[in-house]
Amino acid sequence: MEKHIRNWIPCSAFSKFSLGTLTGIVIDLIFPGTVLLWAGFAIGLFSISHFLKKRFQISKYFIFGIFFLLYVLTAFPEKFQINLQKKYFNVSQKNPFGKPEKIFQKKIREQVLLDLKEAGLEKNSNRIALGLIFGESKQLSQEFKTKAKEGGILHLFAASGLHLGVLMGVQFRLLSLIPSLGYNTPRIIPLLTGFLYLSALGYPTSLARAWIFAGMLLFQGLFFRKLRPVDLLLGSAWILWLVDPIRFYSVSFCLSFGAVTGIFFFSYPIRIACNFLSDENKISYFLKENLSISFSAGLGTMPVLLLAFESYSFGSILLNLIMVPLAGILLPILYLSLLIQKTKLILLTEPIWSITEFLIQILIYLSENLSKPLGFYKEMKGSVWIGITGWILLCIKILYYSYFIEKII
Repeated sequence: MEKHIRNWIPCSAFSKFSLGTLTGIVIDLIFPGTVLLWAGFAIGLFSISHFLKKRFQISKYFIFGIFFLLYVLTAFPEKFQINLQKKYFNVSQKNPFGKPEKIFQKKIREQVLLDLKEAGLEKNSNRIALGLIFGESKQLSQEFKTKAKEGGILHLFAASGLHLGVLMGVQFRLLSLIPSLGYNTPRIIPLLTGFLYLSALGYPTSLARAWIFAGMLLFQGLFFRKLRPVDLLLGSAWILWLVDPIRFYSVSFCLSFGAVTGIFFFSYPIRIACNFLSDENKISYFLKENLSISFSAGLGTMPVLLLAFESYSFGSILLNLIMVPLAGILLPILYLSLLIQKTKLILLTEPIWSITEFLIQILIYLSENLSKPLGFYKEMKGSVWIGITGWILLCIKILYYSYFIEKII
């Protein structure tokens, strides 16, 4: 646990710079208009820290990050000074490359709609397929959407790191099997196709964060440099803020960032706490891994959901334990079905679409029948503080219990 906590100290100059900027943003949100005052305070601490031991010294890159925030707030106020009191923000541009990209997005959507129509899927299956491909919950019926919300699985139908991870991960695995492609090509091609997918969907926030994250992982591999999870998180958040500050402040980004942060920070302690599940048995190992990911992602998103929506599905961890692996199987088969549909060969298209629709029907059945009994959906309203207090205590208990168990082991 001590090593795990130490790994959350930024090790690269860029991540320290990013931390400085992001710290300034948080301060500006809590105390609007006082960034300059806090920057002066940080400089004072920076000067004093040089008289302390090295591990207590404040990095100069952290200070540079704060001053960079001051610079952009002064030089580009119309872009970076966001009025969070507004109920609605101006929607960020969905086609920054202009008319050609807009045409590309339109053609992709039309082609997918045509392919699904030719596949002859049942109406509900068609809606679910559209929701999974385009990451849009608006494709779903209101009844299904309500049940998915109560079960805490609505994120499956929002373009996210899960969708991009499946798309890029499958490509990487397949390309890695071809020796002639070498080391770099299997890493670069998935990133390029991932960007095309990102463009086709209009750059949704959570998908953009996931793509930036994947890009940093790619460059880490290309230059044989090991970055810590905190470096990847800070770097991806900083880049998204710089490129699209409006969406940086959105609930969608907070949920996406919170889920990934939760997975990185809590999955290891939860795995230790679940040491009663053997790593040697494949079933128990699979259960432990999925439980740690589902639970840690839930911890990462819980405060955002409570504060933004004043509600939470306390049983979503159990339901996601079933639904996320199922979606991980369904998504690549769905993408493959769309590719095979281009061949127009009935001998190939009918079997693959039959499998796809069967999996979609399972997803629908489980969502409709398990969301209410397993979701434990609760509207908190005026008692959000109870949920936040419980979340803090739960986090402390998990970390303390894991530390205690690790000492015994």
